Amino acid sequence: MRMKKKMMFLFLLFPMVFGAANLYAQVTIGSDEEPHSGAILDLRSNNKGLKLPTVSLTDTAAFQLSTNPSDAASAIGMMVYNTNDNTKGGRGQGIYTWNGTWIYSGGTPKADIPVNRIVITSEGNVDTVKIGETLQLTDSIVPQNASNKKVAWSVPWSGSLTAGKAVVNDTGLVTGIKPGNVTVRASAIDGSEAFRDFALKVQPTGIATGISITSENGQYSVDMGRTLQLMAVVTPETASQNVTWRITSGYAAVTVSTTGVVTGNNEGSAGVSATIFGTSLSDTIAVSVSEWELPPGVETVTWPGGVYKTYAFNGVVWMINNSAEGSVTYRGFGDQEGVNAYYNQSDALTACPTGWRLPLPAEFHALCIWLRTYGTDDEKKLFFARDKMGFKNKDGMWNEVGNCAEWRVSTGSRYYVTALYDGEVSGDSELISVRCIKD
Repeated sequence: MRMKKKMMFLFLLFPMVFGAANLYAQVTIGSDEEPHSGAILDLRSNNKGLKLPTVSLTDTAAFQLSTNPSDAASAIGMMVYNTNDNTKGGRGQGIYTWNGTWIYSGGTPKADIPVNRIVITSEGNVDTVKIGETLQLTDSIVPQNASNKKVAWSVPWSGSLTAGKAVVNDTGLVTGIKPGNVTVRASAIDGSEAFRDFALKVQPTGIATGISITSENGQYSVDMGRTLQLMAVVTPETASQNVTWRITSGYAAVTVSTTGVVTGNNEGSAGVSATIFGTSLSDTIAVSVSEWELPPGVETVTWPGGVYKTYAFNGVVWMINNSAEGSVTYRGFGDQEGVNAYYNQSDALTACPTGWRLPLPAEFHALCIWLRTYGTDDEKKLFFARDKMGFKNKDGMWNEVGNCAEWRVSTGSRYYVTALYDGEVSGDSELISVRCIKD
């Protein structure tokens, strides 16, 4: 009797052990062939498929298939068929794979809805942050149902004046590094190229004790018609970097912008100073301006009152210097005394020498169009970069000094020209520049 029971036990045990061993083997379903060497389960059929479980996902960021939070980490690689066409962050119905988020991997996706606009708000609705402190920025996407609502945060900069004043992480948390104005940008990553900038001021935490001027390229010379970026280094770094720039000598050689950009106007040298705003702390350096190698075709002529250069632009010969026969100079910003000659309206009408005349507005306009369309870099410099001064209006105010030129034209008004704009200006000026063309 005992022997029979023993035999029966062994008979039952054998298939159990054999079956358990086969649980770890490779299996082919739908064919008698051996499974693929890299597959634990090999499905083969010409007329049947694999049916995935169908679920309705509400949010691609949530696992949803378990109430146990730890199951999300162990579910990497799980696949389902989503039946919800409005899943937050999803692409509509189709196959999704869990990889920490539900990743769309197959089906007929909805048409992409691009980001149209980004709105940035700040914690507490402030636009300042102190050095060493943080400010949380938050983005809102328009429309709300955009297919990809993620953004990339950055602090864009174009040079040393804006570099390193703040940093931002991938959640929009800004940290102040150096005092000054910065721009924080949120950019859509869906290919729509939508972005929004947020203007932020990093506030100083120290008191200025000194200032020194340096340049972005380490040089203190510039070719005529070119620019040089100067930088004021205020110590300590935690103090306000707000400075004012001015020319102290050589007013005809250069002009300087409010951000320290020096433009070479005429061959020579000039003194440029920076003063910490609200203090007497300042520094001054010398900037030299070199004449560039003039292109072929530039001619030199001598008239009463000066030596001039001329050039044929599109077949019309122009003076490329302002006429220096006028005796009026100007006293402009910060009592800067210039040396360019200006004319009153009546004198300007007879300022051109024999064989030359004031241009028509249409001739100015045609020249500007030709230069911007066909002119070489040297030809543009010849016209736009030389003697860029300005004019004094009837109220005694100097306008656009160093940024453009306004010349008397033959119609009784004046012509306004910058590198980007040209046009006839109505109204009279008290003093104005003259540039002639060959008759």
